[in-house]
Amino acid sequence: MNRGVGLYGRVESGTYRPSTEYLHALAKVLGMSQEEYRQVHLLILGSEPLRALDPDAGLVIPEGWPETVEGQADMACLIDRRFTIAATNAGFRLLFNGGATPANLIEWILFNRDAREHTLKDWAHSWVPDATARLRAARAAHPGDAETRELLARADRDPEVRKATEVGGVPRNSRRRIHHPGMGPGWVTLIESEPVEAPGARHITLLFARS
Repeated sequence: MNRGVGLYGRVESGTYRPSTEYLHALAKVLGMSQEEYRQVHLLILGSEPLRALDPDAGLVIPEGWPETVEGQADMACLIDRRFTIAATNAGFRLLFNGGATPANLIEWILFNRDAREHTLKDWAHSWVPDATARLRAARAAHPGDAETRELLARADRDPEVRKATEVGGVPRNSRRRIHHPGMGPGWVTLIESEPVEAPGARHITLLFARS
C-alpha cells in the first residue's frame, strides 16, 4: 500500500477520509470478507463499494438458493453477477412459451426479438434503460470481466438498444407492463434481493397482475 502505519492509524481513528482505492487495498490487506468491506465502506465513505474484493464474487451461488427459487409460487429466478440464469421455477419458465430458458437474463431482455416485440411491453422505455444501467454497474464492479465487457459492448453497438438508452431514463419503479404467453397482458412488480454470500447476484421475484 506504501502509505505507512501513520495513515492507517488516521483512517482507524476517523481523522482521515481515504479514497475508495485506498480502502479497497486496505480491505484486501486485512483479509476482510465482502460484507465486512461493504460495512466499512458505508461507515467511512457513506456509500456502497463499486468494486468487489474478490474478482469471482457473485459467480458461485450458495447452497439452498435454487431450492428456494423452485419452491416459490410466483415467477422467480436467480442470476449471478454476470446475469447468467442460475435457477428458475416453473412459473418463470412459462414466460418463454414452452421454449428453452435463456442462458442470460440481460441478454434476453436486450436482444431477443420475441422479448422486444411481444413479451416486454414498452420495451424501449421500461426495460432497456434499467438493463443497460445494470450492465454498466456490473462493469464498474468488475472491470476485468470479459463477458460483462462484451455484453455491454454489444449493447452499445445495437442501434435499437442505443437509441432507447439515449432517450429514456432508468425507470423509477419496479412495476412494468408485460404480455405473459399463458396469462395474457398484465403488469409485473420486480422484487429483488441479494444473497450475502454472492455480491452482485440477484434473486428476482416477478409478481404478476392481469391488466
